[in-house]
Amino acid sequence: MREHGPVLRSDRVRSTVVLVFAIAGLGVRFWPGTGVRQVTAAISASGSRLAPAAGAFWIDWLLALSLVVYAVWQARPVQRERAVHRRIAWFAPAIALVDAAWPVLLAASWPLALRLGMVALLLLGLVAVLVVTVHRINTAPDLRHVDLYLLDFTFGLHLGWTTTLSISAVAATVVELGLRPSWWISDVLASLVLLVIGGVVTWWCFWLGDRVAVAVSAAWGLGWIAVERLIGSPHSLVVAIVSSVVALHVLGFTRWRRHTHVGTPVPPPSPTTGSATSAG
Repeated sequence: MREHGPVLRSDRVRSTVVLVFAIAGLGVRFWPGTGVRQVTAAISASGSRLAPAAGAFWIDWLLALSLVVYAVWQARPVQRERAVHRRIAWFAPAIALVDAAWPVLLAASWPLALRLGMVALLLLGLVAVLVVTVHRINTAPDLRHVDLYLLDFTFGLHLGWTTTLSISAVAATVVELGLRPSWWISDVLASLVLLVIGGVVTWWCFWLGDRVAVAVSAAWGLGWIAVERLIGSPHSLVVAIVSSVVALHVLGFTRWRRHTHVGTPVPPPSPTTGSATSAG
């Protein structure tokens, strides 16, 4: 069934808003106080066992750039009336808005616990929005191969990285509030959280259709958590090992699924919609 038709005024407004918000999200990265060092310090200053090393945060530049690329792509006249863009409608600008907001919050002068708590809530909400977005993309009736690459890259990378970043923000908030159990209890709790994250990403592999970008960016965050536990503070060999194992599982499981399970195919254009869905 065809889900797109003539370009509507709402399509033009939506595509413009997505483009403006995406550019704003990228611009925020250049704003004083929202750089990688400041963001890293705010999340890791409390000594959480789930805080990643500084190198992990450079993926934010890639995510911001990917949103701009998508925004430019969907703003093209031949793209505005397509169902896949209409299905995620205002989810895309919401993602760009939160992407721009959380570094600004961390750079504010409020108490660190308050800033971390607000960021944790924002990121958890962003995870929920991204799950719905990726699911809607996956079930769109007019997907093409270029969409699978572009949209997976943009929103899949966001989902995997935001998942690991959100647990880091939650853990940092808890520690900053003064909840500091003994070292072995902290190791056990951090390991359990990492195992849960591995289970969640594995489930998404089933439900969202073997999204490689989700697995790669989740493993990226998990890998940098392991690095920080080995060379940073607090040191924890147990958490480093568990985080590394979960990262390898996420990557290996997704690769295995793609080789043994046929994911959601791109539906071929029907005789009545072929001309409408073949425009680039």
